[in-house]
Amino acid sequence: MKKMNLLSVLGVGLLLLSLTSCEKNYIDRLEMRLEGLWYFNEVREQQALKNENITENYEGDVLEFFEDNTVTYTYGNGKKLYGIYEYNLVNGQETTVGQVIMSFVDDQTLEQTLYIWDNVTLTKNRFTAREDLPQYDGYYFYKLRKS
Repeated sequence: MKKMNLLSVLGVGLLLLSLTSCEKNYIDRLEMRLEGLWYFNEVREQQALKNENITENYEGDVLEFFEDNTVTYTYGNGKKLYGIYEYNLVNGQETTVGQVIMSFVDDQTLEQTLYIWDNVTLTKNRFTAREDLPQYDGYYFYKLRKS
């Protein structure tokens, strides 16, 4: 009986380890897709009585993600913010969704900005995400394309 319990515990342990390993490999593959230069293709602001295309506010803006989990945000006017990012899988209401957390520091004013993008979808050339705006009971929806 003890051998059976020991084998069961080892089996469950190996199963959990393999599942954790698979999730880590999956996240690594998604992070590899994220690496590179991304342009804002479309940005929409959605609120209770408002659905507005605000892409013009992001004209020329670029996000660049690097393998070492650093990120650069370059505004259309050339100003740059440097930061770090993390890609996570988060349990949503009905499914697991991607999440990108970016933290930037303005090197001139030392002001810190945190962005949490949820419902992330990544392909080789397309990146969509949603940023909740709880203060306005709304959200931004981003569509980016890879350079």
